[in-house]
Amino acid sequence: MNNIHKFFDDFSKLFYWLLILTSWLLTADIIGNLFLSKSINDIFTKINISDLLMIFMFQIMFILTSVVIYNLIKIIKVFVFKINSIDNTDKKNYYTSSELLNNAIKTNNQTMYNYYKDYKDEHKFDLNQKYLCFTVILLVILSISVEKSILRIIFEDFYSFTIIKKGVIVLVTLFNFIALLFMLDDDYNSYYTNIKKSDSVNDFEK
Repeated sequence: MNNIHKFFDDFSKLFYWLLILTSWLLTADIIGNLFLSKSINDIFTKINISDLLMIFMFQIMFILTSVVIYNLIKIIKVFVFKINSIDNTDKKNYYTSSELLNNAIKTNNQTMYNYYKDYKDEHKFDLNQKYLCFTVILLVILSISVEKSILRIIFEDFYSFTIIKKGVIVLVTLFNFIALLFMLDDDYNSYYTNIKKSDSVNDFEK
């Protein structure tokens, strides 16, 4: 239990696994209605390994497709709005990840290299979270368009719900739109580390 607590002690890790679970549930609901002729309740009560494998494969496909769409939208955004994501004078006073790596190799600085590895791991994790969040948003949109999906039923019966249920649905929908705006925000910070170029090599040895 202690190891499990440590694993989820970082909120970002918990959020990451919640995104994976949410994407799986949405995928199960969509695939169940489109291909298996089963509701998500049937999938859980009448467990079939072949059905679970099919849902898992579609989940991976949805995630990979979302990654492609996400990056295409970012590229289009840069060209249409002529946004230079790395044009930031203040940030140029900091090392980029490649500059930090080159400097670590040239000066044979193990501490600086460790900074580089930690930065790359953190950046990769944050990017994966963005991909998963974008996947969930697209799955929500797809789920609403599928007849007999849970989300479709919820929205169709929206006016018959209590005020509390309506409030929860509105909040979830609002957070989805906010998440979408956040996902498409510029990532110029990702090009730069938090290590200033003015820092001397000796600063890393302390």
